[in-house]
Amino acid sequence: MVKKQKTINKKQEENLELENLMKERSELTNLVKRTQADFVNFKNRIEQEKKDWIKFGEGSVIIELLGVLDNFGSAARHVPEDIKDNDWVTGIKNIEKQFEEIVFSKGLVRIDAVGKEFDPNFHEAIFSEESDEPEGTVLEVFSEGYIYDDKVLRPAKVKVAKGKE
Repeated sequence: MVKKQKTINKKQEENLELENLMKERSELTNLVKRTQADFVNFKNRIEQEKKDWIKFGEGSVIIELLGVLDNFGSAARHVPEDIKDNDWVTGIKNIEKQFEEIVFSKGLVRIDAVGKEFDPNFHEAIFSEESDEPEGTVLEVFSEGYIYDDKVLRPAKVKVAKGKE
């Protein structure tokens, strides 16, 4: 009887030990799964941060290039009539076009303003003028506005219609 009792106790101990080992195995498996998921999340976060830093860097360069873009546009608008068809002027206009294509291909967007309703999120009113247009309509753009990465880099400086007195 004592021998039988020892065998039962030994089996119970073995079952308990097996149960503990299975529980520990399950906990370790869950720990490995969580660690793997954390690592994947970490990799994704680092990749997104890298993209954000690249966008930020591009954006800061584009901000600095806006003045050059403005100067090209201003020069093109003020070409004297007598040299309008000059090869040199045509070359400068081609350089302006190429420059615009490059910055717009990086995600720069020109704010559409003339004929639109004034929006202080996108426009900065410099002047207002009586007009036949509805009050608050943008009549003229003095300085182009631009959006990059869904953020206004610079609002368009505009003339806005006001009601007639």
